[in-house]
Amino acid sequence: MYPETAQTGGDTEALPAIWDNKSDFEGRYTKLASDAKAASAPIKDEISFAEEFPKVASQCGGCHKLYREKK
Repeated sequence: MYPETAQTGGDTEALPAIWDNKSDFEGRYTKLASDAKAASAPIKDEISFAEEFPKVASQCGGCHKLYREKK
């Protein structure tokens, strides 16, 4: 995700901070993926999904605030 070649061109909201702090960005992404996988185990129906989803989705802001251009 976000290889060096993605730094230029295209329509993107990605900030240069992704590449300046690549290890932090990748660590956050890895944690999100791990937490999403762990959250999938207890999900059996819409109610359990509604309980687990906010736990995982709450992490999205961490990357978006630091690494996404505000428009």
